[in-house]
Amino acid sequence: MNIVELLWFTFNQNNSGGYFIENDEVDHYVMIQAPSAKDAMEKADDIFSGNSDFCECCGERWYVSLR
Repeated sequence: MNIVELLWFTFNQNNSGGYFIENDEVDHYVMIQAPSAKDAMEKADDIFSGNSDFCECCGERWYVSLR
């Protein structure tokens, strides 16, 4: 049996355009558990694909930090 250590990755939502996207998929913070940053980013891409609108003056909507 292989034991895989999972890490927590926290994605912080930027207040782009003056609001946060809050629905059944995302909120101000989204935490993803994965074995690597690459795997977490792949899961995040799927989750954020329909929840990533932003304005040019405020910047990108999502940021990641390792927990």
